[in-house]
Amino acid sequence: MADSLGNLAIALATSSRLAEAQFLAEEEIALVRQHIEEDPEALKPRLARALTNTSRLHQRAQQWEAALTMLDEAVDLQQPAADAGMIESQLSVISQVLDQYGERPEVTYRAYEIVRRLGSRQEGPLERQLSDVLTTLGVELMNHGRLDEALTTTQRTLEIQHRLSAAEPFYKLAITGTLSILTTVTSALGRWPEALAYAQEAVARHRELEQMMSPAPYPGFPQALANLSLVLTILERWSEALDTTDEAIVAFEEPTLHGVETSSQHTLRDLHERRDYILEHLQPNG
Repeated sequence: MADSLGNLAIALATSSRLAEAQFLAEEEIALVRQHIEEDPEALKPRLARALTNTSRLHQRAQQWEAALTMLDEAVDLQQPAADAGMIESQLSVISQVLDQYGERPEVTYRAYEIVRRLGSRQEGPLERQLSDVLTTLGVELMNHGRLDEALTTTQRTLEIQHRLSAAEPFYKLAITGTLSILTTVTSALGRWPEALAYAQEAVARHRELEQMMSPAPYPGFPQALANLSLVLTILERWSEALDTTDEAIVAFEEPTLHGVETSSQHTLRDLHERRDYILEHLQPNG
């Protein structure tokens, strides 16, 4: 009976009859719950799948709270060796919810807790999808001021991207963006030595990518230079800060060299002001 309800719910959802599909999916969940004590080992994974399928319906209906509630329970129920198809569905729902409602702190926090539990189990085939979700989560957590969680989430993203980049060149560029996020987060936390290491690596990787390209249109390089300029200035490494700031100004003023359609006037103004500040500290020594 539960199988029939689930299959019919999927068929209705395919026909865009979401309300009817949700009703039947909820009926399937209720039916499995009634019998779960009879064979928990067999029925808990079954309930996890029904909850996952229903969460997709809620997400499509833009009911983010219900979607995440279903996923939360599903992740608790499923075994660490849950099949890839179900986990892929769960990550897809989280990705869609974040795209729609990630600006809401409560959405980001709930998604983070689910992915934290789910993501620790995932290696291999699902890492691409997990990397995308973690990237979005890291940015949203940073935007909402949850800096410690943003740091651990983005560090996890970086680990995955390093593995993926061995076979897929795209992730070499993705790594530069992740390093820039890590620079911003560690700077906001006042962890300046770590910020410097991330900023230096981001710039170094951009230079490597540019050497591989002819011409070199990789975006993100001007901002990576600006990030490094700020960290060097905070650490009072004045000569390095001046050289990096000058290079960043040129990069922003000639954006077509780096695949950027328009320069950021706000960042340029900050860079020029920073350059004057650096010169004030260099002059007594010069």
